[in-house]
Amino acid sequence: MKKLLIFLAALALVTGFAAAEDLGITVGLEFSIDSVNDDGRVPYITAIGAYENAFFDGALDFYTELNFWMALKKDNSSVLPMGLWWDVALGYNFSFGKISNVSILLENELDIELPPDPNFSGIFTPGLYYTHDLKIGEVNCTLNFPFYYAKDDDLGIGFDIIWGWNSYFGLGMKLAGNHMIKPGFDFDSCDLTVSYSADSFYVGVKTTFPAGMKTNGFTIKPTFEYYFDAFVFYANCKFAGVGSVAGMTVTPALGVLFSF
Repeated sequence: MKKLLIFLAALALVTGFAAAEDLGITVGLEFSIDSVNDDGRVPYITAIGAYENAFFDGALDFYTELNFWMALKKDNSSVLPMGLWWDVALGYNFSFGKISNVSILLENELDIELPPDPNFSGIFTPGLYYTHDLKIGEVNCTLNFPFYYAKDDDLGIGFDIIWGWNSYFGLGMKLAGNHMIKPGFDFDSCDLTVSYSADSFYVGVKTTFPAGMKTNGFTIKPTFEYYFDAFVFYANCKFAGVGSVAGMTVTPALGVLFSF
């Protein structure tokens, strides 16, 4: 019954605004199963809402997304676990000729766990983003300084450097190195994403190599998206702990987005 109510609520959001166009609004619904290969598997359903727009002739980019998730399996309490994820991002762009651009970035991600165990954690990230067009495509570099905060926890500070390349024929690559500065300078993880995009679809594979990989293993997450008019249908599957001592967990997800 609860599954049906959530589905109808999301459907009402989509159909209620379907007549509008180019508002920068996206709504969607996702179903996933955490650790599907384990006896403790937990199914989740997530309602998605996002808004994106540019202001001042494209100089200022604004993006926000709010997700409400709910587990469809109870834990030790009588209440289904649920929570919110809220992301707000700003980017101010400076153009240098026709081929170079620098953006000042500000972003805040907030995870809020609702009953039965209320909690919160977040990441506030200032950064710089540089793009440059070459004959082989667009190359870019991002420098981020994330500040990690949480309830009843000390502030953590990190440093990320991300290199990217987007070709003119659809191939893309991104390499990210993530480090911690506080409480102590240390390597955290390295991410490599290889993707290909066309007019009607996107396919990508993200591989994460964490610190202590011999014990923790690494993570592979393939993603596929199909575009049909204002709809995006997507599927992904996260293989975490590949080669780890504890063993691998598999988390698949299916979703649909509608933009207007």
